[in-house]
Amino acid sequence: MSERSSSSNSNVDTAASSESPRLKKVTILTTGTRGDIQPFVAIGIALKRKGYRVRILTHPSPTHTKLCEDFGLEHVPFGNDAEAYMKTDKEARPAMETGNTIKFFGCLAKLIQDSTLSTCQPFCEEIIQGKQRPDLLIVSFLNRFFGFYAKHVLHIPTIEIKLQHWVFDDPSRAPMGMPTLPFGWHRLIHTHLMIPQDYRGFQSFDNCIATILDSSSKTNDGTPKIATQLPTMDDFLLYDQWHDSEVKHSPLLPMLIAQPSIFQNVLCPTLPTPASSSSPSKKNTALRCKYVGPAII
Repeated sequence: MSERSSSSNSNVDTAASSESPRLKKVTILTTGTRGDIQPFVAIGIALKRKGYRVRILTHPSPTHTKLCEDFGLEHVPFGNDAEAYMKTDKEARPAMETGNTIKFFGCLAKLIQDSTLSTCQPFCEEIIQGKQRPDLLIVSFLNRFFGFYAKHVLHIPTIEIKLQHWVFDDPSRAPMGMPTLPFGWHRLIHTHLMIPQDYRGFQSFDNCIATILDSSSKTNDGTPKIATQLPTMDDFLLYDQWHDSEVKHSPLLPMLIAQPSIFQNVLCPTLPTPASSSSPSKKNTALRCKYVGPAII
């Protein structure tokens, strides 16, 4: 009886292993300061010790490159050289030195916009076109667009790790040096400034990828591939800390503070529409959603 049981278990194990091939290649996509990427380097080290091949897509700056290579991780230049930018830009450096957070974020937004191609090109070459397509992709919070794209368009298992402090649901403190306003008004910054900026960035990245891939980015009817795989609304709840917080809204400003259902007013197409022009600005894509304002109580 025990022999039959052992044989049966062996067959089950063999079937399971044949159906679920072992992951071998892991790519980590992360940007930010050295402090932002250090935890991801630690994850990469642990994965490498377990036998995985780990590649890290991050800034091409000497600091980021050395950090990866010192620990034996394959570094792939991704995005802008933020380190050089901080040292040389005439607006960003004074804003950083004087603590002018809003000005500094404005500079960063422009840098990201100007670096769209240098950000999307490595992603296309590494993840889509090349031989380095990972079995698992790990993305940081700041790179969640590429996580969406990998998950819904390329069907690559993807994990998003949220380590940056980007939570606006604390009425007593705004994140990342943003001004803390009376009665929690700073939470409106999240609603009116940050989310529309996110979607503008998503649109730029998506259009850039479609342009890089050109004809290969379209289905037979001319619709970009990303439009054929619509993410669920849950995936658009980027700031899911709203659900976990005990402070859902301020009783002092019930008509102004955003609710957890904020993304109910982000309108996305339910069916793709064939593109009528080769211009990337007119490509219909899943992540080109229209932001129409915050939900109110």
